[in-house]
Amino acid sequence: TELGSKKDRHENLGEGLIGENTLRKFVQHKAFHNIPIMLETPDLKTLETARNEVAKLFNYANVD
Repeated sequence: TELGSKKDRHENLGEGLIGENTLRKFVQHKAFHNIPIMLETPDLKTLETARNEVAKLFNYANVD
């Protein structure tokens, strides 16, 4: 949702309003090094989609 909408909507990584570039900057920021990140994406209903979302996050963070 738009900023200031007072709603909390979740989308799969890279598919929401934040976008992949901003997500990359967020997870690569030094303030977030060595801390857990919680995924709250709507499409974690199967193990395959959960693995795909985690793989995207690792990719954004440049982690192998």
